[in-house]
Amino acid sequence: MIGALFKAFTMAGSEWVMWLLMFLSVVSMAIIFDRLRNLRSQERLGASLWKEQVDPWIANTESGSLMTKAKEISSTYPCLEGDLIELISTQGKNITKSDLELLITGYLGKKKLELEKNLAFLGTVGSNAPFIGLFGTVLGIIKAFHDLGGKVESAGAQTVSVGLSEALVATAIGLVVAIPAVAFFNYFQRKIKMIIGRAESLSNYLMSQRSN
Repeated sequence: MIGALFKAFTMAGSEWVMWLLMFLSVVSMAIIFDRLRNLRSQERLGASLWKEQVDPWIANTESGSLMTKAKEISSTYPCLEGDLIELISTQGKNITKSDLELLITGYLGKKKLELEKNLAFLGTVGSNAPFIGLFGTVLGIIKAFHDLGGKVESAGAQTVSVGLSEALVATAIGLVVAIPAVAFFNYFQRKIKMIIGRAESLSNYLMSQRSN
């Protein structure tokens, strides 16, 4: 059993690990581009909504003005804050203030999960890609020394050096895959925290206009 496992490791080498890392890299980049597009759109539209609608409303203390044009705002600014205004406008008429607060909390929690879509995969890749690369390096070194044992009479040093260089590439690829994944994972988390925080601030402003 152990002998068969050792032979499998010996023959495997690091090539399949590199292909696995390349696959993880492609998936990670697809997630990064998707989240970049989505979060940038949310941030841009939300900033425009605050600048053009919310800030003037707060400055002039025009109670209810956002509610009267909630549908127009939601269609003009298809972002979290725009949807939140429409939700409060439509659902807040027939429920108490405490129930509406619970509704808003649940809604923002659901939207947060949507904004975090596939980020767990990025975090997992960022944390584990270096170890996968190191695993490939270990397999490559095992294979290099096995090949050396089968070529006693010729080119021993060259066999080991070529095998080791190929094995070390796996570690390098693991780092190349991990670094962008970790960097964008942290970046997206900060962006999502900012977007949710801005939406919570808006909900507090709107709730302050209710009396019950």
